[in-house]
Amino acid sequence: MASISEVPSTRSAERAVHTDPKPGRAKVKLVTMAYLYWLRLKKQPLQELFALAGIAAGVALVFAVQIASASLSGSVQTLVHGLSGKASLEVAARSESGFDQQLARRIAGLSDVAASAPLLVHQVSVIGPHGRRGVSLVGTGRSIAGLDSPALRNAATQLARPGVSLPASVAAQIGARAGQRIRLQVGAQIVSLPLASVLGKQQIGGLLDSPIAVVSLALAQRVTGLSNRVTAVEIVPKAGRERQVEAELSRSFGGTLDVRPSDSEVELLRAAAVPNNQSSTLFAVIGAVVGLLFAFNAMLLTTPARRRNLAALRLEGADRPRALQMMAFEALALGVLASGLGLLLGEELSRQLFREPPKYLTSAFPVGTQRVVPLGVAVGAFAAGVLATLLAASRPALDLFSRRPIDSIYHDAERPTEGISPRLARSMLLVGLGLIGVVVLVILTIPAIGVTGGGLLAICMLLMCPAIVVWALGFLDWLTFRLRRPRLLAIASIELRAAPTRVIALSATAAVAMFGILTIQGGQHDLLRGIAAAQRSFNRTANLWIVPGGQENAYATELFSTGPETTLITIIRHVPGVSAVRVYQSSFRDLEGRRVWVIARPSGDRPLIQSATLREGNLQLAERELRAGGWVVLSSKLAEDRSLHIGEPVRLTTPAGERSFDLAATVASLWPSGTILMNPADYRSAWESVTPTALEVDLKPGIHLAVARVAVAKALSHYGGLRVQTSAERQSEQNSVARQGPKQITEIGDLLVIVAALALGAAIAASLWERRPRFAALKIYGCDARQIWVLLTIETAAILIIGCMIGAIFGFCGQAFATLWVKHISGFPVIYRPAGPLALQTLAAITILGTAVVALPGRAVARVAPKLGFHE
Repeated sequence: MASISEVPSTRSAERAVHTDPKPGRAKVKLVTMAYLYWLRLKKQPLQELFALAGIAAGVALVFAVQIASASLSGSVQTLVHGLSGKASLEVAARSESGFDQQLARRIAGLSDVAASAPLLVHQVSVIGPHGRRGVSLVGTGRSIAGLDSPALRNAATQLARPGVSLPASVAAQIGARAGQRIRLQVGAQIVSLPLASVLGKQQIGGLLDSPIAVVSLALAQRVTGLSNRVTAVEIVPKAGRERQVEAELSRSFGGTLDVRPSDSEVELLRAAAVPNNQSSTLFAVIGAVVGLLFAFNAMLLTTPARRRNLAALRLEGADRPRALQMMAFEALALGVLASGLGLLLGEELSRQLFREPPKYLTSAFPVGTQRVVPLGVAVGAFAAGVLATLLAASRPALDLFSRRPIDSIYHDAERPTEGISPRLARSMLLVGLGLIGVVVLVILTIPAIGVTGGGLLAICMLLMCPAIVVWALGFLDWLTFRLRRPRLLAIASIELRAAPTRVIALSATAAVAMFGILTIQGGQHDLLRGIAAAQRSFNRTANLWIVPGGQENAYATELFSTGPETTLITIIRHVPGVSAVRVYQSSFRDLEGRRVWVIARPSGDRPLIQSATLREGNLQLAERELRAGGWVVLSSKLAEDRSLHIGEPVRLTTPAGERSFDLAATVASLWPSGTILMNPADYRSAWESVTPTALEVDLKPGIHLAVARVAVAKALSHYGGLRVQTSAERQSEQNSVARQGPKQITEIGDLLVIVAALALGAAIAASLWERRPRFAALKIYGCDARQIWVLLTIETAAILIIGCMIGAIFGFCGQAFATLWVKHISGFPVIYRPAGPLALQTLAAITILGTAVVALPGRAVARVAPKLGFHE
């Protein structure tokens, strides 16, 4: 039995706790509370260290993912503000061909315009000695200084020099130095230009990590072939005249150009990044829940000592407020330290794991590698960690308001926190089962709340955990009687039953980790499986694909920019074995706050609409309507958000003005903001472009694919910017880009497996020291050190396996919810398949790592002297 002498205090400390010169005031000196806490830490460092690690892990995961999400839009916001400066409005072209530069002069001459600057922005690739990088070629003039852009105020002086100016980060990535010649790939052409300057932080400020290449407006027009044209004009209205300027611009140019706020690019990116950010944030929250459970487990191990400490303080004269102050101080000190450590770990995680943005976004947006750390995110993560610690440490406070005698804690069992009654476990089981039924019904009715349903499912799992664990321990008992040599297994079963709350808490932590991994990564696998199947069908329409650029043009949206398309087609048709060449066109277009992927498949493609992606409509009828013209096919999410149904008119803003089409069908999307399929003739008329973005090549029967690929590449060797790919190679490249979207999720999942395994192992290891008398007693009964060590291994493995099995059962359901949610929220194609292999891998990883962590301290504890058993 414990005694008051176990409480780590001295006479001076005790006197300071209950002595107060002013009666009625409940106050304990800060130095006294710190001293008492320090004494207790010296006696129980492992348990407190484990609590600190669990809280820090949860804070770190949430903080790192929030930094990554904020940095996506933050990098584009930095670029936009760096280029636009004080401009609040812009007139932007609706296609990459831009508009006449004379319009920029007209805009500058408006009476209410204080300053303006024309820009020509075009997607290109810069190629250096050691690599290539997709960038936005920004052509501008000295008028950019009128926008008072902090980033380009100094860089504008470089525009008079012939050549390209690159931020230092881009120059380092391609291995180029100032004075060298680098190459710019513009569509199918490669142009050699001098690297005029490498822009450091002093010259370019916040744009240091932005993927841009700055040139003079005249040079940009020359290399892109857009003579006397610009793509945007940034505008600074006179004070108080912004609305008037916007109205006048809309009247004059709104029919064929976009008049919008200068930071519209940021909002377009945020809309495209919603699915990735939501899923990453959800997984970070699950990671935080796991961290919170780690903290609860650690507090559970130290709760008996904390309760005895409070009881001792009460017996020595401390009233209830003073005791609460002591308890709150300990929890607050631990929470502040752990949360601060979590912020530091999250900062490092964001640097090491989440620095590169998803490649599918860089295909349509100038996303840089700037790191944005919002103060609100840091404060929120820190506060959440402190609050979690206070909640986890609140159990001893119940004793202060109990009607039991103050010293009753010393008459309780060895583990006074142990005890979830069978009646309570059954009640929790019934509540969990009922909640599951409600969740499933709601999810099937309203798929949009699939994320909330996943969270409720996790709560159901935790409610049902006690009953399931008790049943599992009963099964372990049954198993011991069926084996020939059940001695150690029987002892392990007895030991586990002796501490049910500890086993339940540790199993629940493993279950939450498994549940989170299967829910998110399983849903991610279903998404990638669906995208791969759709891309395979999408690319099978041709034997060979000819596209400009590298992987940065995986969506084939860059123009060839080679002059008449017939030149290339004629060259390819003369290659032996080629039977047909077709022009493919696609581009990213802005439509009502979204950047959508518009695709014009050649009429010779069979089919135009992939049956695997059809969501609504008649496939054969939609094919005929699309080929006839005047009809479009929208991705299901895009149609749903605009409340469109089959046969209804679809209005699109184009360079030729507003055009109306009829909706033929809806399909799954391969781009997060939505997809539009249309007839090639309609596309060329609406977007006033005949330049291909890819060519599809069919081969004659019997022609070897690899041989034909080499022959076509040789015929196009003059056009160094073109690549020849087989349909399989193109699909592989697109799959690689698609995997970059949920890459963050994969990294967090792998990290969560490691953190969960190590933390669970550390939790079990931390409890071993307090169980030494029990192990010594087993030695008195005949167990040697090796048998005790094996016993500990069996216990650890049993706890982890039970928890992972519970998590797997609920995780497969969570995966189905996540897959349904992804399908509804993004319109992506998905193929559900229970993630059995992932569950087995996670089970093995958590069990092996957790058991390995326990092995070393377990061997040391197993050597305990038998005489300690007489204290048992």
